[in-house]
Amino acid sequence: MSPRFRLRDLLIGAGIAVFVVWLMLFGMRRARENVSRVGCENNLRQLGTLAQMYCNSVGFYPTEVKNEKLGPSGSFFYDVATFAPYPDRDPAAPDPRREYLCPARRGIESSPRTDYGYGANSPFGISVLAAPTPLTRSAIESADGMTFTLLLSHKGVRPSQYDGSGPNDLAWYDKSIPNSRDPLSLNRDSDDLEMWKLLGSPHGDGVPSLFVDGHVEFLPYVGSEVHINNVPVMAARWAYNDGNR
Repeated sequence: MSPRFRLRDLLIGAGIAVFVVWLMLFGMRRARENVSRVGCENNLRQLGTLAQMYCNSVGFYPTEVKNEKLGPSGSFFYDVATFAPYPDRDPAAPDPRREYLCPARRGIESSPRTDYGYGANSPFGISVLAAPTPLTRSAIESADGMTFTLLLSHKGVRPSQYDGSGPNDLAWYDKSIPNSRDPLSLNRDSDDLEMWKLLGSPHGDGVPSLFVDGHVEFLPYVGSEVHINNVPVMAARWAYNDGNR
């Protein structure tokens, strides 16, 4: 009998080839996400360093509550930009700043946006960047502690607006609009939700988030139904003085 392929053999071979291609594409997608996630975490560490430099310089952490007497402009990103390693050293210059953008969403070609923000005020406490009077290190440490208090995470952005076309996806140097979001939950970016009201991320498994002491943790998506000491867990992480560690 002369050797020849049957239809069944061809189908099995084609199925194996499709499976191998799928594995390769899945691996490449995961590799790209891992690279983006690492870049995002590095951005947050750099922002943490800028916040520490700001605190070293003026004696307290930035706040997005404008204070003409003490100096805060009302924008965390505007205030710490003076310490960013850019040649012009001009925080008012609308140059795109790579460390302000999550690489899983976009690059500096999207114009001077920000992808990071913080949990706004809630009935459960106040976050560092929403403090009406800027907070010192000792004030945070003597309350919940710098290791247990979030400083920055991701602002929610609809995927269709990653290019900066969204009306609420604003420039980092705009000092009139706070970078806060709903502090009660973390959400995967979606076009079906009003992401500009939410803390959200483009990452598949969760949200890289910066704590006041400078360390970054990858927090899984969580809803407001998850509680710690009768406080929504994300609100507990944002509040610097609610007694939760």
